[in-house]
Amino acid sequence: MSESKTDTPEYQLGQAETERLRQLEQAYLARPRVSIRVRIVAGFLLCFFLLAITGLVNLVILYQARSKLHFLDVTQSLSLQIQRASHFAQLGFPDETNLETAAASARSAFDLFLQESAQVMGATGEQSLSLLNYQMGHYVQLLDDGLALAKAGTASAGDAQALDRQIEAAGADLLDLLRTMKARQASEADRVLSISQKLPFVFAAVMLLIIFWIAGLLAGAVTDSLRRLEESTRRIAAGDFTLMNPKRRYHDEFSDLSLAVNRMLLELRARDLQVMKADRLAGVGMVTTGFARQVSASFDTIAQYITSFLERCPGARECERCGLLGAWSAEMQRGKETIASLLEFILEDESVLSPVNLRSLVESSRHLLEGQMEQAHVTFANQIPPDMPCVWGAPNQLRHVFLNLFQNAIQAMPRGGTLSVNAALLAGHQASVTVSDQGGGIAPEDLAHIFDPSFTTKDTTKGTGLGLSISYGLVKRHGGDMYADSLVGRGTTVHITLPLSG
Repeated sequence: MSESKTDTPEYQLGQAETERLRQLEQAYLARPRVSIRVRIVAGFLLCFFLLAITGLVNLVILYQARSKLHFLDVTQSLSLQIQRASHFAQLGFPDETNLETAAASARSAFDLFLQESAQVMGATGEQSLSLLNYQMGHYVQLLDDGLALAKAGTASAGDAQALDRQIEAAGADLLDLLRTMKARQASEADRVLSISQKLPFVFAAVMLLIIFWIAGLLAGAVTDSLRRLEESTRRIAAGDFTLMNPKRRYHDEFSDLSLAVNRMLLELRARDLQVMKADRLAGVGMVTTGFARQVSASFDTIAQYITSFLERCPGARECERCGLLGAWSAEMQRGKETIASLLEFILEDESVLSPVNLRSLVESSRHLLEGQMEQAHVTFANQIPPDMPCVWGAPNQLRHVFLNLFQNAIQAMPRGGTLSVNAALLAGHQASVTVSDQGGGIAPEDLAHIFDPSFTTKDTTKGTGLGLSISYGLVKRHGGDMYADSLVGRGTTVHITLPLSG
């Protein structure tokens, strides 16, 4: 008893279509995977990265602005100290008190400069820092020299005047340098602050452009894939089951969906062929019904003639020819019973549920396959007890189940064997029916899939892989269950449970 071996509808479409599907799947899967989720996350990460850059640039600009403003404060303090030193230095030379005050102010300015040298260099640069350091040191040195001469009292009038001019010129140069640096840094501070005001708007505009670009890319990828799927659904609705070809250089979730659609298309084509076949079988059934009725009527007429002849023949029991006529009559009665089973199978309403005698149902199914059993040298053993209670179901649907199981069993025993059917009562108001054969059995890896649609271990010319799947569905619809166990080389047994009537 065997059903299985492929999850693609090769039974209808052949190896070419299946190979085409496999090639398309390989073409999809061979391309690098770029998930839509990854692209969305990458887009958000890019936006976050740009925001981080924007914040970092703003911090740098604000730091520069703060440094320049701090430098302005420092230069203001230095200018005040230098102006105070210049003022006391000009009050009179060589007045020791005034020179001490001027030197103290200059030294205080120089100490402040040294303390803030790092901030000053960050704002003005190393060259300006060196120049300011030199001039301030030179100015402090001149004041110290003047104070030393004033304390010693040995300086001549000419030397005092020359030193006074040097101190005055050095102070003026130092104040000019501070004013120049202060004006330049004030201008740069204004420029930096202006940039810091405009920069957020510039970055916001850039961010909007990038967001729109990312959104356009994602929307284009999604809408293009959806458009292709929409076109495919329209083709399918129009009856065109052509497989979808890969278009992108990568694959994503929509590619996986396209693979699923391709497999669905192949299944739809197989189902379409099944429907066409069922339609042809329906037409054959109508013709067969009329033909069977005519043959049955002819059998009745011939049987009546034979019976009438035998009744009139005085030596019918001893007559050899009369014995042959009796055998013909028995065979015609057997043929009539087969035709009656066939008509019952064709004409019975499948939706009507009623009590079903399992033994009679199995026997009528055997009648329909009797010729196949004789040809395959299969012995049939109906071991269902005569007093077995009826089950509740649609007779024709259950007959379809047993016909399928019997055909599978016959095909599983090409060299002959015994096909046995047994039944027993189960707890829970159910009946158990077993159909066993003495065939080659089913491999363990295939046994779990025998009820899957389109799964078959037979040659594609002998089965579609739908028989057991349909039978399983019919049994489940009756509120029962169906499973199988098998030993390779020993045979297969299918177990069916059905609810009892009443």
